[in-house]
Amino acid sequence: MKLFSNINCCFAVLLFALTLSAGTVFSDQNVYILPASILLTIEKSPNDNICVGTIESRFGNLKSLEIFIDSSPDIKAVTPSQKLEFLAEKSKHSLNIEIVKNQVRNASATARSELGSWIKMRVSYIPDFDALFSASLNPASYPNTIERERLQKIIEENRKKSEPYTDAVRIFLD
Repeated sequence: MKLFSNINCCFAVLLFALTLSAGTVFSDQNVYILPASILLTIEKSPNDNICVGTIESRFGNLKSLEIFIDSSPDIKAVTPSQKLEFLAEKSKHSLNIEIVKNQVRNASATARSELGSWIKMRVSYIPDFDALFSASLNPASYPNTIERERLQKIIEENRKKSEPYTDAVRIFLD
C-alpha cells in the first residue's frame, strides 16, 4: 500500500513540474495575426420576415465583394447574391434579407436543421494588401522580427495569387 501512495506522490510532483515548464516554454512564443479587414453582422429586425446584414470595412479598402446568403432547410432567404465593386475603409453596406418559410411538401423537405433555423451571410473580397503590408511594418505592433517577416511573406504571396478572402456570419432565429 505504501508503494502505491509513493507512485501517486511522484506522479503529482511530475505533473506539477510539467505544468510549470509548459507555461514557460509557451509564454515565449509569439504568433501574430493581421488586423481584421472586415466585420460582418446579421440582426433581426422588428419585422419577423426581415433580417439586416451589415458589411463593414474595418481595415483598408475592400474590392470585388461578393455577398451570398444561405439558410437552414426549413426557411428560404429570398435575397439574391450581390456584388459590390468597392467598400471604402470605415464604411458600411447594409442589405435586407427577406425570410420565407418553406412550403410543406413532405416532412424531409421542411425539416429543421440540427442547429435550428438560421441565416448565413458569406462575403468574399479582395483585401487592401498595401494597408496590410504597411501595418505589418510596425515594430510596436509586431516586435518579433521573424514573425513580422513571416506575415509580410504571407501578404505578398496572397497578393500574387490575388485570391479572394472569405468571411461568414450566421444568426440563429430560434
